[in-house]
Amino acid sequence: MVISLLKHKQFWQDSETSRTISKEVELPDGTKKVVEGDIHPNGGGFVAKTAHVPTSVYVAPNAMVLDKAKLGGKVRVEDNAVISGSASVSEEAVVSGNARVFENAEIYGNAHISGNAKIFGFACVFGNAQVSDSASVSGNAVIFGNARISGSVEVSGSVQVFRNAVVSGGGKVSGFLVIH
Repeated sequence: MVISLLKHKQFWQDSETSRTISKEVELPDGTKKVVEGDIHPNGGGFVAKTAHVPTSVYVAPNAMVLDKAKLGGKVRVEDNAVISGSASVSEEAVVSGNARVFENAEIYGNAHISGNAKIFGFACVFGNAQVSDSASVSGNAVIFGNARISGSVEVSGSVQVFRNAVVSGGGKVSGFLVIH
């Protein structure tokens, strides 16, 4: 039995032994591809067969975990958030809104990524750090402690932002900087 849900471009194939769902997804570079996966039992979001997401993780109905992404602990992937590539999200981190975490990025602790934020490259966000709005963190940047990144700021390179530092507004922060 095949049911086409054109609104979400999902295709369901049910049999007595397995259920495979193919979904057309948009990648961070704007290209589209069809991915095979399952509906996650905790939240109902889409999880690619190649991703690792235990049932302790919440994946909201419109959220997706793709490629070889690894999630663990009590992570919450809410709203329309997407985690892809070889990204890792663990402990009690939250990724929400339209946020994207991809490539080899790592998010853990109680970190919160929200809005239209993008975390990618080998960037790492942990502790109680927050990245929101349209901010992006990339390269080897590390955001931790109680640091806040917001607005349309681009943090890249080997920048470290920690303690109670706040980087907001617009512009770029890159190179080998330490902000605390």
